[in-house]
Amino acid sequence: MNSLENTYLTFIKSVHKVQPPRYLKKYFGRLVLNQSKRWLELRGIDENDVISASWTILIVSSALILSISVPLFFLIGSMRMIPILLASFLFPVVLASLILNVPNWFITREERMLFRDSPAVIGCMSMSIQFDPSIEHAIIFTSKHIEGPLSEKLFSALWGVVTRSRTNAVSGLLQIASSLSNMNDGLRQALHLIISSTCEKTKDGISRVLDKANSIVISGIKEGVEKYVVSLTVPTLVLFALGVLLPVMILSFFPLLIFQSYFSMASSDGINGITPSMEPTSAYVLLLIILPAMTFLFANSILSRNPMNDQQKSRIELGRYELSVLAFVVATTFVFLLSGLAEDQPYVVLLMLSIPVPILFALKLRSDHLSRNRNRENEKEFITALYQMGNRMIAGGSFEISLKECTESRFGSPFADFAKRVIHKSRMMRKNIEHVVVEEIVILSISPLIKGAMQIVARCANRDTQGAGRLAVNLAQHLSDLKSCELKIEERLRGVVDMMRSTCIFFAPVVLGMTCSIFSVVNVYGSIATPVLNSNILVAGIYLIELTFIITYFTVFLLGDRSWNEVLFQFGRRMPLSMVVFIGTSLLTQMWLIRFL
Repeated sequence: MNSLENTYLTFIKSVHKVQPPRYLKKYFGRLVLNQSKRWLELRGIDENDVISASWTILIVSSALILSISVPLFFLIGSMRMIPILLASFLFPVVLASLILNVPNWFITREERMLFRDSPAVIGCMSMSIQFDPSIEHAIIFTSKHIEGPLSEKLFSALWGVVTRSRTNAVSGLLQIASSLSNMNDGLRQALHLIISSTCEKTKDGISRVLDKANSIVISGIKEGVEKYVVSLTVPTLVLFALGVLLPVMILSFFPLLIFQSYFSMASSDGINGITPSMEPTSAYVLLLIILPAMTFLFANSILSRNPMNDQQKSRIELGRYELSVLAFVVATTFVFLLSGLAEDQPYVVLLMLSIPVPILFALKLRSDHLSRNRNRENEKEFITALYQMGNRMIAGGSFEISLKECTESRFGSPFADFAKRVIHKSRMMRKNIEHVVVEEIVILSISPLIKGAMQIVARCANRDTQGAGRLAVNLAQHLSDLKSCELKIEERLRGVVDMMRSTCIFFAPVVLGMTCSIFSVVNVYGSIATPVLNSNILVAGIYLIELTFIITYFTVFLLGDRSWNEVLFQFGRRMPLSMVVFIGTSLLTQMWLIRFL
């Protein structure tokens, strides 16, 4: 149970005070799904408590909004407030419905996490069972190497055996399999095959059943990602329209407003008196706050349905130099805004906001980005070495001989460096080389599956070298299948990511820059409109910064390392180029329009 679930359950226990009327209680009860009732029951929460909490929030929020809205309406006295007041009364209804549907959101989120972890968990259990056909040992091995809700569920099944709430681990696995939804049908079948593999009499029979379990899980992952990619067509178009087309339409209306102001207020002296009759403050709020928030929330909702979405832990440490640069940029921006220089030099302010800080993050996080790329290449190298070691042990060589030959044939590779360190430590400390491999593999920054495979092969080599060789080949084949599955997923998502990336770097800056250049036509007719036009250019540039960050977040978490460090690194690479394209397009188009108009 994570912190979000604990917060929600604590909120339900502390809020439920008022019971709704009987006829409304039946309606509220229909909104609580059966799976939500089961989820609440497992956590010791009654369905009536959730209904009571929802009704209480509905009453309290409605009374609060009513007490604020009515005096505000009489004080302002504008008829324009009526639509806003009517819309505000929808907020309590939405909030009450949200409280009832939170359990369903937790269930869906957990199912996606189980779906994401299923290849690694089934693969880890398969590794352990090929070495030792025991469900208990497989669960212990998996819980040591894999973190996630599925691994925790398996360990809880084993813990039930220790506490005598279950007779054996098999019954716990069967209960987990029966609780899975249709989304994890492949995982359900794989768990049943894992159980049946322990009943096989021969090694070949065990390998055959485990291969079937892994292939079912991988096929399920491919099918789930395929459905997700197909479903991205309409959401990405909506995201493009919301993030690019709608702001362009709003910006296009600004010159029309200024022209309208001119025609309605022009004096008889000439046409040099363009003075806007209204400040576009509401449009600025819409562009800089409401639209970016809507775009980010919509992008986040698309990513939440990604079956492979896995946010990596990341941390950024800023030193004295980085903090001083950030403080300088913030202070200079405030000086420009407060002194009014931002309206005279909008391009200078935009360059100051879009170049120093993003480049700082790109340089700061470049080594982290390169290390992640190296780790992926190292994993491929270890899988290839596992193939080579397995074939050499099958041919009759010992574990140490196969490790030495891999070192000689793969000179200069990351695996060769690891093998040299293992051999040297084994000789200097007079330890068994298999034990040294088990100790040293833990500190490497590679996949936990590859670490587990190397540990199992090393332990098996102590008892049966040829058996360890066959096991190494089988494990390498399984790891290769997982890698090929990841590559196919990347190929399927590549088109969407490339489209959004080109939108971020080229299309959106060009369109916004050409739209802002329309303001130069108005500027030709009157210099008084210049501050308003420069403000519009500044707002469009700031919106481009926000849009670039949102699209970078979307593309990185859709296909990438899925960490905030990578988001900031890619943002630092794209933002300066995007702003240069925006400013260049705007200036060139202004020169062309002024020349020909």
